[in-house]
Amino acid sequence: MRDSPTKVTLLLDSVRHSLRHHRVATGPLLLALSGGGDSTALFRALLELLGPHRLRVAHLNHQLRGPESDADAAFVAELCARWHVPLVSASVPLQALSTQAGVGTEAAARSVRYNFLKQAALDLGCHCIATGHTADDQAETVLLRTLRGTGLAGLAGIPPGRDLGDGVRLLRPLLPFTRLDLLDCLQHWQQPYRVDSSNTLPDATRTRVRLELLPQLRRDFNPQLDRCLLSLATQAREIQDWIGEQVVDLLKGVDLQSDGNSLSLKWESLLRLPDFLIAEVLITLWDRMGWPRRLMTHRHWRRLTAVVRSGRRAEFPGRISAVRLGPRLELRREA
Repeated sequence: MRDSPTKVTLLLDSVRHSLRHHRVATGPLLLALSGGGDSTALFRALLELLGPHRLRVAHLNHQLRGPESDADAAFVAELCARWHVPLVSASVPLQALSTQAGVGTEAAARSVRYNFLKQAALDLGCHCIATGHTADDQAETVLLRTLRGTGLAGLAGIPPGRDLGDGVRLLRPLLPFTRLDLLDCLQHWQQPYRVDSSNTLPDATRTRVRLELLPQLRRDFNPQLDRCLLSLATQAREIQDWIGEQVVDLLKGVDLQSDGNSLSLKWESLLRLPDFLIAEVLITLWDRMGWPRRLMTHRHWRRLTAVVRSGRRAEFPGRISAVRLGPRLELRREA
């Protein structure tokens, strides 16, 4: 990418390809617009590709930065009004919700945000939601997960798209682009954007990775670190996608029985599989049951795989137990 016009052309071509790949051919598309540089650049790209008649915008005010958060909401409202794009917005006391739920602010924000976006999409008749995640977000995510301990699925990083249920799909068309690429595009468009002051305060782990660790690693070890992390994520994603296809085929031959709180399957057919593939089958079934996965570590999945092989009862996060009873593996979540 040499100059802003070239970057704008590449951005538009890439987003257009992403829309076609995810079959966003007709109908409206919902954009999650914070007002920051990334999502504002995506707003301008989608505006050129779809026009205001097919673009919808959703903005959620988390009330975390007082007047600054309100100013973000006002900026988004003014931007949508200027380009005649329909807007749905909401405001939630995220800090209070986080405390009430007993989870971290980041986890609470993610849950509230995606619930809001999905409902907005359903209300507006949109089958696709676009977000402004970038290559920088991908590099940060892969490095952060590596530091915390992760498996192959974690190394795959942020997926370019995923289903949210009820016919709604999430799309991340900016993953090939860095924040600097997008800022150059905004400069070409002479488009203002908002700056989140919390992104400059190293009080959260992700922000410290962005502001302190990544710059140090680039400077002292490898200036091409981001490219290495993105390549690693791409390779892990390709392998994980292949594994997912194998799991779908395997599950076609597994005798499954389930209700709201329990799952039962014949364990003998799993014994011929390597441990990692048994774990992938169980992860898929776990997700199908809607059981919480965030507290399940690699160690937990290895223990669950051991239950399949040995039959020994084990307990897992979310009040879930597993045991072999005769020919069947029984998984149950206590109410």
